[in-house]
Amino acid sequence: MDLLIRRVGRLATPRGDKPLKGRQADHVSEHAACAVTVSKGRFVQILPEKALPRGLTPSREIDAEGCLATPGLVDPHTHLVFSGSRAKEFESRLRGASYLEIAAKGGGIQATVRAVRRAGEEALFREAQGRLSRMLAQGTCIAEVKSGYGLDLETELKILRVVDRLRRAGPQEIVPTFLGAHALPPEHAKDRRGFVDLVAKEMLPRVARERLAEFCDVFCESGAFTVEESRAILEAARQAGLALKIHAEQFTRLGGTRLACSLEAASADHLACVGDEEIAALAKALTVAVVLPGSALMTGSPPYAYPRRLLDGGAAVAIATDCNPGTSHLESMPLAMALACAIYKMTPAEVLTAATLNAACAVGRGHAAGSVEPGKRADLVLWEAEEIREIPYRFGQVPIKRVICKGLVVEGEVFSGEDALDTKDENGAFVIWVDGASRGNPGPAAAGVVIETAGGRTLLDEGFALGETTNNVAEYSALLKALEEAERLGAKSLRIHADSELLVKQIKGEYKVRHANLKPLHEEAKKRLSRFADVQIRHVRREQNTRADAAANRALDKA
Repeated sequence: MDLLIRRVGRLATPRGDKPLKGRQADHVSEHAACAVTVSKGRFVQILPEKALPRGLTPSREIDAEGCLATPGLVDPHTHLVFSGSRAKEFESRLRGASYLEIAAKGGGIQATVRAVRRAGEEALFREAQGRLSRMLAQGTCIAEVKSGYGLDLETELKILRVVDRLRRAGPQEIVPTFLGAHALPPEHAKDRRGFVDLVAKEMLPRVARERLAEFCDVFCESGAFTVEESRAILEAARQAGLALKIHAEQFTRLGGTRLACSLEAASADHLACVGDEEIAALAKALTVAVVLPGSALMTGSPPYAYPRRLLDGGAAVAIATDCNPGTSHLESMPLAMALACAIYKMTPAEVLTAATLNAACAVGRGHAAGSVEPGKRADLVLWEAEEIREIPYRFGQVPIKRVICKGLVVEGEVFSGEDALDTKDENGAFVIWVDGASRGNPGPAAAGVVIETAGGRTLLDEGFALGETTNNVAEYSALLKALEEAERLGAKSLRIHADSELLVKQIKGEYKVRHANLKPLHEEAKKRLSRFADVQIRHVRREQNTRADAAANRALDKA
């Protein structure tokens, strides 16, 4: 056991791995006077405090002192990589100008695009890093982060590289989304078809090839992209292997929500103008309706009753901050939860579900996060409160005693210093676990990679689908991927563990490489290993390598 959290006054959590729809969202499980155990970054058990066995020896123990515990919060819609201020637009809206009127005069998204195109990657990273750090302090353990303020290939790639650095620089899980179709850039003002083709045929393949995004989003709205343009982009994204999202029905009822449901998108976001047809489609689909109370409040875009209609109509609803420079400069999920109760008339249980499990489903993480259940990510927030009603009732003012992010207790400065990678010990040593898996030999295969600091902090825990190949090729592919990631993270020395005796002994030179398909992989691995100052590789038993094995099998299940 890595962590024991004792004396939890009340634990409130939704349950399951799929979005909770309609009335289901208004019911959360509660455990009074309990304890929570964590191992290897995942929840193990919820036990009554009085049932804890004697003689437990966890690596760390936390006294919750009677606090309320909830799952870590998930923010499924942000645009937090940006530069510049749009405070003047806020005043313009107060004086009666609409969002679309401001955009038509060169403001809105285009104003931020100009600022981001001028900004350097390092400056963008630093600003976004500060936002993420503040979000983590307020309980956000998983955040989706979109591009979309570039609208040309190089700037979109620049933003996504910043997102990739953020993913590696702190303890939160970052879900990267490509939003190249956020608006029509001025250089394509008279060539809509050309820009749609640019996004679908040039930007998307490059983003997918460099693995810089997991999702593709598009702004389907009057003044942005039509339903058919959105369909073309999203279908190209699906062909490139990206999952789908859509901005829909924010200001006009255009049909984006029904498009999202027909394409089995993970989420449709904004939705202020949905009608009965859209609500019925969402009720039948697994697509999550993501509502954005900060944006709705700041743009003054009623009706505020639509989330209530979505829930009453049987849809699954999540909430997000929509953190962005123009319409929702909001970093606090607790405040978004309070706003959802106040202006949308959602109940405290509904907003907890919307900010945890349903939000996790909206970013493809429902199977692994969003609730306190055995096997899920150990993301937990300890609030100085007695019940969940206090979170919205006290309107963003409930003190958070502790945030636990994937089993790591967040304390002090959680992001790195000058090199943006607070991940190395004094010798730069990384501990690496690799595994390859194939279902059939050859058959569908995947690689699993886990990278940790010497102190046990997890930097990477991912699986990578490989298509059809042999188990031995999968083992080498896992090693190569691990070396690529370790080099990018700046490692100097490596401690590598693999349960493939063949791989380990071939790398050590104890076995010859006889199979032709392994020789180029072996040569590439030796070349990459030579770039590190100190490398040790050892064979371990399969039962000692369960995390890398699990990562590979997750990738196989998704493939």
